[in-house]
Parts: sequence; structure tokens; C-alpha cells
Amino acid sequence: MKILYLLLITLYSCTSKETIKERYDACMERAEKTYFTTEDGRTGFSHDVTSDCVLGSLLPNFEIKDLDDQWLKSADLNGQITVFHFWFIKCKPCLEEMPALDSLRQDFKNSPINFIAVSTDSKTEVKDFLESHAFNFRHIVNGEEFIDEQFGTTWGFPSTWVVDRDNKVIKIFGKLSASDLRELVGVLR
Repeated sequence: MKILYLLLITLYSCTSKETIKERYDACMERAEKTYFTTEDGRTGFSHDVTSDCVLGSLLPNFEIKDLDDQWLKSADLNGQITVFHFWFIKCKPCLEEMPALDSLRQDFKNSPINFIAVSTDSKTEVKDFLESHAFNFRHIVNGEEFIDEQFGTTWGFPSTWVVDRDNKVIKIFGKLSASDLRELVGVLR
């Protein structure tokens, strides 16, 4: 059954013109949700939607300034593979995988691949952090609104998304294991 489900998603995603956010919103409309209230009175919900829901969807059109106040436009990414990495400074798993991601970036430095890190932290916090940590991606800071408006969600932190040359999402990873890193290298080659 799972194979049939993945096959249907793959077939559907090959012809989709939906952006990530549009696809995510559609998946959430169909999702089975469980609502709850925490002991301190906050409400929330869990759902059965997985990252597979947005595979094959298009990167949305966007313009945003990076850490160096340079414009990053989605149109500039056309024709190149792009790796988006979503993280924040106090995320221990984010910090644990950072050396491997930076090494991966170095391995592909002469390839036409974009490496973009999107942090929910402030410009000052990220600049201070990068003074003592090697993470040579192009950085988007204060990224919460960017994530919400353009991606809908990240499915947790850390999260690494690969977008192909046609600006379609082809792979989403959570915390990268050694096998995930090998798979990521294979996707980038």
C-alpha cells in the first residue's frame, strides 16, 4: 500500500504546478488532525501529514535579503540545484550536523549548487555565531516569516530540502544521519 501511495505522489508531483505552500495547505486541509490542550492551557494539534506531501511542488517566487544585505531571488536559482537548510542556534541537532554540512558545501564549491541556510535567529545572533562556527552557506536570518509564507512548514529543525534545476522539491531530510548524508551527496551529483 505504501508503495502505491508513493507511486501516486510521484506521478502527481511530476505534473504539479503547485508551490510548496499551496501543496502543504492542500495536504493540511485533507489531514486527519488531533486537537489537544496542554496543562498550561495552550492549544495545538498534531496531524498525519508528512514531508512527502510537498515532494514535486515548485519553489515559490520570492525575494529576500540575506545576511550580507544582498537580494536573493528565487528566479536566480533557476537551472541550478539548491539546498535549503533550516536551523536555529539553540537547536542542538542543528549544531551537531553543521560540520558535515559545511564539509559538503566545500566538496561541491566548484559545482553550480546553491547552499542556503535559513535561520529563525536575528542577524546579530547569526553573525556572532558564525564568527566562531564554520557554516559557509548563504544565510537568510529572521526566517520565521519566510518559512511560514513560502514553505508552510519545515517539519521540524533541522530540516534540509533539495530543490532540482526545475525548482521542484525532490528530497526533504530531517536530522541528517550518515546514510542521509550519503543519499544527499548522491542527489547532488
